[in-house]
Amino acid sequence: MSNFVEMLYEIDEYELAAAVEAQKNQGHEGVYVDHDITTPVLIDSARNVWVRWVKNASGGALLPGVVCKAVLTSAATSKYHVDTCGASDKPVGVVNRHHLAAGVPDGYYFYMVVEGPTEVIDSGSAVSAGDTIAAAASGDVATASSPPTEFDLGTALEAGAANATFQASINCRGNA
Repeated sequence: MSNFVEMLYEIDEYELAAAVEAQKNQGHEGVYVDHDITTPVLIDSARNVWVRWVKNASGGALLPGVVCKAVLTSAATSKYHVDTCGASDKPVGVVNRHHLAAGVPDGYYFYMVVEGPTEVIDSGSAVSAGDTIAAAASGDVATASSPPTEFDLGTALEAGAANATFQASINCRGNA
């Protein structure tokens, strides 16, 4: 059973696979109050953000705001391996915004946001506040074309300019 109170790692940390797999804590879930980690006294939304400890199995860096899908192949030794989500994939979470711009290196574990407020990247469609959003090509998001479907990610909390990050509330906790 997951420990939903204690975070094993800092929200912006990532860890080499060998260390995580030796400790057998893949898939660990945690929750934190949405705040700016660079200035901890500033609260962003004060809502709970649920995260899951997963492995980047994309073959490259996963950047903050990228929507992820589960890697379900024989090569993946755990259901907690993720890759960039496309328009026809079921989203399981979003790379949290607290990672460096260079992203999470391939083969490393990190906390992926699975429920709550986070930043996502507009695919060029200029999402409106309140729109239901879904994964688009390359891990970006767009307004969902036919909600509700299993491919919906959540709701835009603000308008998203084309190809820019914006705040959204996502709900993927049951998708992994």
